[in-house]
Amino acid sequence: MHSLNILLDCHCHSDSSPDGSDPISLMCEVAIEKNLSVLCITDHCEINQYYGEKYDRRIAQSNLLTRKAKVFFDNGIELLVGAEMGQPLQAIEFAELALKHLKYDFVIGSLHNVAGKKDFYYLDYASENIPLLLDTYLTQLLEMCVWGKFDSLAHLTYPLRYFSSKKEPYNLTPHKPLIDEILRTIIKKEIALEINSSGLRQKIGQALPSQELVARYAELGGRLITVGSDAHKAKDVGRGIPDVLKIAYYAGIKEIAVFKERIPRMIPIFFE
Repeated sequence: MHSLNILLDCHCHSDSSPDGSDPISLMCEVAIEKNLSVLCITDHCEINQYYGEKYDRRIAQSNLLTRKAKVFFDNGIELLVGAEMGQPLQAIEFAELALKHLKYDFVIGSLHNVAGKKDFYYLDYASENIPLLLDTYLTQLLEMCVWGKFDSLAHLTYPLRYFSSKKEPYNLTPHKPLIDEILRTIIKKEIALEINSSGLRQKIGQALPSQELVARYAELGGRLITVGSDAHKAKDVGRGIPDVLKIAYYAGIKEIAVFKERIPRMIPIFFE
């Protein structure tokens, strides 16, 4: 396989996120070293903790620092201003406020925890009813997509990152009707589907969503795809992006969406 014509990363976290490690300047430097043409900083804005954990200030800081870095790195990389909006329906008035308060190029929609529970990262899966938990997650994710005031659905199947592995993959078959409904909803509302490469460097050993689900999205008529590493450290910027671009390409999707001022620009994928 020859090299891809494009490399871009539209899901990254700087030290403006509580779980991010590095400043935006370092993330840009690494992206340039790795020959990325586009980088979007999408720091966390967890709506259910908007004021309690100071996400209102964190996302404003990220927005400002990204705009400053954009000027400095203008000749090296296209730097875009983004946000990862988590759990918008758990405090919808704050979600609306966050969208109104700042201007973004790109807003990702995420669901990191179901209502009344901790982030999937912190759950004890030995004591959880996993099929019920996953059904609850997908149902709430569907409701979020019906609301739909974001540009791309991030890391569909996010919970699998924590209780599934390459050796013991979780069987999604009972949940596929709900997943299909989610995919049909984002297609109808012209919300992109993100292929997130983080799972490739974690125990699950596959992209989120998997190649199978990306193919299903394409089969249903979906064509808007974004890609992101979900890097929380500068060293992870761009990791796995060639692999997820190939997933899109072999699903029959020959263009990748890059959002600027909330409008998608389509960039062709081809191999040189």
